Amino acid sequence: MNRQFHRTLPGDSIPDAYPLTLVMSIFPRDKGVTYQTGFFHGIRGDLIGSADAQLRYYGACPYPRVPPGEMRWEIAGNSNDYTGDLIQYNRWYRQAFVAWADASGKHHRFYYDLPDLSKVIALDLPTSYFPSNTSTQTLVFGDAPWDHVTGGAGGGGPGSEQLKGLLRRLKVFTTRLSVADMVSEALSDDLVTASGASSIWYLNANPRPDDLTDKSGRGHHFRWLDDRFRANLYTGPG
Repeated sequence: MNRQFHRTLPGDSIPDAYPLTLVMSIFPRDKGVTYQTGFFHGIRGDLIGSADAQLRYYGACPYPRVPPGEMRWEIAGNSNDYTGDLIQYNRWYRQAFVAWADASGKHHRFYYDLPDLSKVIALDLPTSYFPSNTSTQTLVFGDAPWDHVTGGAGGGGPGSEQLKGLLRRLKVFTTRLSVADMVSEALSDDLVTASGASSIWYLNANPRPDDLTDKSGRGHHFRWLDDRFRANLYTGPG
């Protein structure tokens, strides 16, 4: 079971990889030391066996380090994993991922515990990295876009990289928000900055199994990969 929701080319529109600011809040649960997916902008298909696809993606996820057997926040990109602090379970993390390009290269920042700006992972790559979307480019939340095809980088079968936890306050912006605007948007369910309002691509503060619609008015609705396997609705405390 692959419980991911997505938009995928060629059937759907996908935001360009640069510039982009993505906001989300995650409440991680203990799943052991195993691969998981927060969000991923990359190919739908065989990532592991395609050298070209491995140069056209990025994501932010909980990452297993074995050894020593621990879970840390990470940026995935450039066929590597770049890690930050250990994950603490059963608490909210307000997060933002910012990607932009300039003459010096492709830049990525994952702020994994806002509003603390020191909790950040930085990844700077050459200008040649991620030159364009693939023909099956996808933007996904909650599970890897390739593991239903290949078994996943972490082994196992479909669903082996599924996120365990709560996911909400999803916002996608087609610009590089300033640090101040990024923090403001990450801490609010609503659109609270002028730059955010002008560049919003997707908004759903409280996604539900039966409602992944875009509340921004742009019409970029997400859908489940397999409608039989939706995430469960969480109704308890937390």
